[in-house]
Amino acid sequence: MQEPDNKKQQTEAQLFDEWVKKFFLDPHTQTLDAETFFIDIYESDDEYFIEAALENYKTEDLSVRLQHDALTISVHDKSGSPKQGHPNIIERVIHFPFSLYHHQIRAEYAYSLLTIRIHKFHTCPIQTTIKIE
Repeated sequence: MQEPDNKKQQTEAQLFDEWVKKFFLDPHTQTLDAETFFIDIYESDDEYFIEAALENYKTEDLSVRLQHDALTISVHDKSGSPKQGHPNIIERVIHFPFSLYHHQIRAEYAYSLLTIRIHKFHTCPIQTTIKIE
């Protein structure tokens, strides 16, 4: 029974490695870094990390949502004037090469850096909104 989990994790890790290479070579990523906010993606033995540089915001201005393989970071930017009565929302959507639903995910915001930790091995019930600590 352990072997299928190892194969799944190995496949997921290989997908992640290929995806990260393409992600950072994509010129669209660099454009979004300049136009919205900078993000970095990396991994450790146990977790995938997403870091978003978000200066001058409060935790309540930020949200992290999941939808299958997409992780969305939203920032309610109160510094600009709303367009046509809508609040200024800045978003980055990051599409992973695998579903995130059952991964244990934590987010924390400190020193202008939002860090999202996606555990590779610990699972949990499906989440659609991630609480930011």
